[in-house]
Amino acid sequence: EAPEIYAANGITSNLPKFSGYSYVIANAETKETLLSYNGEKFIYPASTIKLLTAMVALDHAEPDLLLTTKQEILDGVDWDVWVMDVPADTTYSLEVWLNLLLIQSYGDVADTIADGLGGSIDTFVGWMNEKLDTMALENTSADNPIGLDISNNYNETYSTANDMMKLTLETLNYPLIQEIMQKVEYLIPANENVEEHTVQNSNQLLSKPDTYHSDLFTTLGGKTGSTDDAGKCLSVIVKSNQTGRRYACVYYGAPDNRTMYTEIIGLLEYVIESYE
Repeated sequence: EAPEIYAANGITSNLPKFSGYSYVIANAETKETLLSYNGEKFIYPASTIKLLTAMVALDHAEPDLLLTTKQEILDGVDWDVWVMDVPADTTYSLEVWLNLLLIQSYGDVADTIADGLGGSIDTFVGWMNEKLDTMALENTSADNPIGLDISNNYNETYSTANDMMKLTLETLNYPLIQEIMQKVEYLIPANENVEEHTVQNSNQLLSKPDTYHSDLFTTLGGKTGSTDDAGKCLSVIVKSNQTGRRYACVYYGAPDNRTMYTEIIGLLEYVIESYE
């Protein structure tokens, strides 16, 4: 059965190449879906679910709240997860932790936020699912704040590109999240356990502009994701250089980063040219 290709204007000729599993592109102002492929099919969202982690954190705490790493939480992070690898008893504000969560996607940071705010990771995951219920995202579930999936025996984290688009657009109501995701790099402040150092945004549309560039749009920020079963994933918001109109794109299942970024640029350019 061929996957459904949807275009709001009915145009689906000369579509750019797509090697992943599903994508959705929407007008970020009107929330209208402009182009989609397999948007209703189930996917593993990988670390793009950290957008939900960040929103739930800000729903429950102020950015200046101090959170401290705990050894038992650090020990519980799966061995193959990308981590900041800070020692126990490292204290930063929630705002600093959110920068590290969204810019570098550290798994130990996600668990530290979840346990620190919820009193346990399970309680925080319950809040994540309550948020999903409030947003009526019936095809999305979370069982961890990192974005791990069946690859690591987490069987209840899944979504669809349609739902992840709604989740992405909801981040527009969180100015701090938008501010963080637009940073090309972040200077991690020094404390008693960490030396000051800079990390690059994992979103290469921002951090590698010489490699991945478009004359038609400017990248406003986004969230990367990758697991064995999810493939390469990205949720991103861009601005048309011609009209200033904002577009959102969620893309799931690329075989590698070069393929994903190249195809996302092609899809966004196709939509901008079709609708402007």
